[in-house]
Amino acid sequence: MKPPIGNRVVERSYASRTITRTPVTLEFSGSDLVRFEGRAMRFQNVNGEHILIFPGVALMPREDGAFALIDLREIDLAFTAVQFVEDEDVPGDSQVVGHSWAKVNKNGSPDLRFRESYPIPLCLYGRKVFTTPGGVEEEYQLSNAAVAGEFARAFNAYRSTWAVS
Repeated sequence: MKPPIGNRVVERSYASRTITRTPVTLEFSGSDLVRFEGRAMRFQNVNGEHILIFPGVALMPREDGAFALIDLREIDLAFTAVQFVEDEDVPGDSQVVGHSWAKVNKNGSPDLRFRESYPIPLCLYGRKVFTTPGGVEEEYQLSNAAVAGEFARAFNAYRSTWAVS
């Protein structure tokens, strides 16, 4: 599901869309469903099944015991670097690339009609979107765009090693 487009004029905001952020954990994990000596990369998902990446497959287990097993060749991982209007604490691994204002004019200058228009940092974040032909569409925003980009490049290179010639 795509986040709604914000009304920049009404909200007096620099942001082009609004999202609801929920911190998640990216960690190594395993599953009783897949026999593997190593550990899978686990992307926590707060509104659906977690994504566990094993060699050649991704596993999406549900709490009721059902699961999806997806061939890595079917997963597309798109990456883009995005400027994020950070209205919370700036993460330590984030790159600040500019500033906006709490209330902003169309040209990016502060709207002086509002006394409480304070500067807000613009951070460079990495946006990763996992999609499959079967309907999976999961988006993650990561505070370190460089690391997120390297992961996406490595994932796509790894995925291509499983491609059938």
